[in-house]
Amino acid sequence: METFEERDKMLQNLYKLFPNHLGFIVSSFIKENVKVYEIRIRKSAPVCICTDRGFLYPDKCGRLQSDVKKGILLSEGEVDGLFSHICRHSVFAYAGEIKEGFLTVNGGIRIGVTGHGVQENGKILSMGVISSINIRIPAGQIQCCHHILPYLYDKHILRGCLLVSAPMRGKTTILRDLIKEISYGTCYGEPRCVGVVDERGELAGSYRGINAYDLGPNTDVLSYYPKDKGILMLVRSMSPSVIALDELGGEDDFKAVEDAFYRGCSIIATLHGKNDNNFWSNTRLCKLLETGCFSCIVFLDELGVPGRTDKIYDNKRNILWCNNAG
Repeated sequence: METFEERDKMLQNLYKLFPNHLGFIVSSFIKENVKVYEIRIRKSAPVCICTDRGFLYPDKCGRLQSDVKKGILLSEGEVDGLFSHICRHSVFAYAGEIKEGFLTVNGGIRIGVTGHGVQENGKILSMGVISSINIRIPAGQIQCCHHILPYLYDKHILRGCLLVSAPMRGKTTILRDLIKEISYGTCYGEPRCVGVVDERGELAGSYRGINAYDLGPNTDVLSYYPKDKGILMLVRSMSPSVIALDELGGEDDFKAVEDAFYRGCSIIATLHGKNDNNFWSNTRLCKLLETGCFSCIVFLDELGVPGRTDKIYDNKRNILWCNNAG
């Protein structure tokens, strides 16, 4: 669980994102003492707070309502003003991130955006009018990966690990904790030098070169680099024994991961996936598993509390651990 200090710091960072007259949005869920995952703000719908109690909607008095019709709808000018405030009134400074649909601010808070894309010759140059803002609040859990660690080591040798789940199920939180544990060292293995490719600035929450999260004393972070190029750069410049990255995606990512593995790095990564059946039907992934790059595949539960492990496999589809509680 997150500490009081972590929660207080996170709330301070959240308050800073909102102009004073909209601070009641943050106050609304503090009063109710709910666990908040996202704050969704749209020009066409009431403000929505995604919580452990489902979708809730702050009204104009700062109270959370379960009825969407009682929620407050911000004006077009208020949404535009909020976005400008988030960007510290310098939207241009974040243009490179915004065109990719997100930006990361102090405290590792990731802001997703949608709107009207501006294209030229088939390429997105920028995002024009912003229509939706999604403030994703990073989890502050600690020691949430200890049940995975026994399957991550083989006679003190670190194996590659792939965390798989649908979005918003806790992959990044567990990955962050694994990085920290591996960097500090565990009873299963000595401390390791970890190179993190933090393409979206969410893993480390780096702001002006300072990480918002403790990723361990032997961890080097490369922020806002494409994963394939970042992996190569870390291997060449920092000699890590472990490479960690979030959200494996295209063919370039797979090739870079495989290359780093053959260069002697253990790989710790996450992947979007609905369930284990869909995963094993992905021929490209199965070919990567045949190399031995990932010897520990962790599937998170699709339901219930985010971050709960459902099954752990080896790369030959043998179940190493299964949660029989659900």
